[in-house]
This record gives sequence, C-alpha cells and structure tokens, in this order.
Amino acid sequence: MCRFYARMLALVSARKLYRLVVFILLLLFHYLHLRVHTADQGVLLSTPVMFTFFGLMNAEKWLFRLHDHRKVATAVAFMVLVMAFVPVLYTQAVTLAVLLLAAMLHPSQAAVILAKDKDMQEMFTNDCKALSAVYY
Repeated sequence: MCRFYARMLALVSARKLYRLVVFILLLLFHYLHLRVHTADQGVLLSTPVMFTFFGLMNAEKWLFRLHDHRKVATAVAFMVLVMAFVPVLYTQAVTLAVLLLAAMLHPSQAAVILAKDKDMQEMFTNDCKALSAVYY
C-alpha cells in the first residue's frame, strides 16, 4: 500500500486514473443493474447524477471534501443507509456508497499539499509509517 499512497500523493495523473476507474466501475454497475432489472426506474435517477458528477463537476474536490470533513461523510453515510431501503433509490445509494469508499482511499488535501515539498517527498519514500499517518 505504500507504493499506492506515494503515487496518489505525488502524481495528479494517478489520482485522475483512480477517479476514472471508480467512474467505470459505477458505469458498469449501472449497466448491469439495468440489464438485470429492466423495469427499475432508479437507474434513470442515478445515472445522470453520476455523469454530471464525473463530467461537469470537479470530482477530486468532492472526494477531498468527503475525506477531510467528517460531518459531510457522516451525512452521506446516513443518506446511503436511508436510501438503501427505498427500492427506487437503491442505485443512488450504491453510487454514494462507492463514492464514500473511494474517498476513504483518496489522500487528504493536507497530505497532497505536504507532498509538494521536496523534503517531505524524500521522507515519504523512506518511511512508510509516516506516509500512511499523513495520508489519512
């Protein structure tokens, strides 16, 4: 995991690849859910929201916000629990749950700022425990 942490902190392209992989997984989930449950109208609600989130909005900003602010993450987690029991909102709940999980593995904004310093980059490459402590 140290190499993953170091790449996510150092490279903007690694974070962009991470967001694209999450987007593809969500897109695959929506497609398979629509193929299995053809009469489900919930996909019609969550798919445009997902495309808007990843296409027009800055997804990295929201992943930073979900990672850094506990109240926002708690509110989203509560929304996921409530929406999971409403059949029409099931795909929206899964989408938000995947975004919460993606935010957990995304670096904090403070760690990204620290990783821009050359001395900190050397320390992160040598000490895995310091890297994981700053990452979260």
